[in-house]
Amino acid sequence: MFDNNRPYYPWVTNILVFINLSAFIWVQRETLPSLSTDWLAFGAVEPVHVWSGEIWRLITAQFMHAGLIHFVLNTVALYQIGKLVEMFLGSLAVGMIFLSSGIAGFCCSLIMHPGPVALGASASIFGLLGALLGLFVVMPKRLPHRALLRPLAILVVLNFLLGEMFNHWTTAPFLIDNAAHAGGFVLGLLWAFALAPQYYLSSFVTAPALVVTISALCGVSMAAVRPDFHTDYFLFMGQQALTQGQLSAAKQYAYRLIQKQPDSWQAHVLLARVAATRRQHDETRLQLQQALQQYPTHNRIDLWHDAFNFWQRHASPLQALFADEPGNAALCQFALQPPSVAATTKQMLDRCAWLSLMTHDPNIHNPSQALVWSKQATDIAGESASLMLLRTLAEAYKQTGDLKESRSVLQWALLQTQPTQEALAQQLLQQERYITRQLRKTTPPTPLLPALPGSH
Repeated sequence: MFDNNRPYYPWVTNILVFINLSAFIWVQRETLPSLSTDWLAFGAVEPVHVWSGEIWRLITAQFMHAGLIHFVLNTVALYQIGKLVEMFLGSLAVGMIFLSSGIAGFCCSLIMHPGPVALGASASIFGLLGALLGLFVVMPKRLPHRALLRPLAILVVLNFLLGEMFNHWTTAPFLIDNAAHAGGFVLGLLWAFALAPQYYLSSFVTAPALVVTISALCGVSMAAVRPDFHTDYFLFMGQQALTQGQLSAAKQYAYRLIQKQPDSWQAHVLLARVAATRRQHDETRLQLQQALQQYPTHNRIDLWHDAFNFWQRHASPLQALFADEPGNAALCQFALQPPSVAATTKQMLDRCAWLSLMTHDPNIHNPSQALVWSKQATDIAGESASLMLLRTLAEAYKQTGDLKESRSVLQWALLQTQPTQEALAQQLLQQERYITRQLRKTTPPTPLLPALPGSH
């Protein structure tokens, strides 16, 4: 406990701030040339990696921040709140509360809604904030300590409300993880009662509170590291096993999911992907039919979209498209059967066509089918066809041998390019020049007319 008669310096808080700053500079230095960050490479939390044994991510992710604003807000809050907690509870307590609250927060996030990637010190800071509020509750009614209780409580409530509003009303590429914030806050609150000095709380309160705090941390950590009760656990691990070529393991995860949730259409899609990889076409169709029967709307197009969106939760759309070529190709063939073709979307047709064109699997490569799908996509888009749709159509014409139509489509696309699409425009221009050279090689030169008799 803080003693007014001795010098005080928040050295642990400053060390945590320094680690955050060093980590931020290191990440920015490593990623500055490309302006893109692979957060998994720097230790961010991702469900499959944690469930596969990389539990150290629960600590390293606390020192990663997605951008300057995220870093500044968290670091300022850490310094302001951390030094107060360190003044009241001591240096060792600050480090313990910070790290354990961050672990608890990430674990709550993994249990409640396993997401693609989680990072940041927000849960740890909420733990410190919970500890500070808990101390103000048990401390004597004297200023300035009690005067801070109400505004801090209001601040916590507003943070949770704003987080929910942000997640529901914005289309930002990231979310505010209130589950992690809540987990960190509750554990910090428990630490306050467990570490409070005996002249504020007797050992009859602090000792049970310490047991409850440690038990809560251990319990939520064990549940998060191996959440057998969570359906996403079997789906994510099955997907990971499939992408790594462990087909038997992927099949086992699917069957275990069916045992826990017999009406899971996702499990049958996973079994269909396994069968497609093994070239078991009848089994693939059977599993997709069962998935369609258990799918809420019984619509092939909706089934394709949800299956693909789940597959890309941990990758970009392009990476997800080629991560499981046989499975995605089987889904395309299944979903694009008549009469469902009339209800297809241009995005779906474009992705299925691009997969058929660019795959290295000879059993999937089908330029003629891709041309049909690509034409349908551009017909749906009309005059507003995007460069991506036109690129696919041009590639389909090229691979089917119609170089003139391919060049015509590329020229049309180049006329519609915007200044913000310079990189894609350069690719299209290079492709158009290549096709033009090919046409010149294959087109015989026009013969000159013979001179008329008597002409000079």
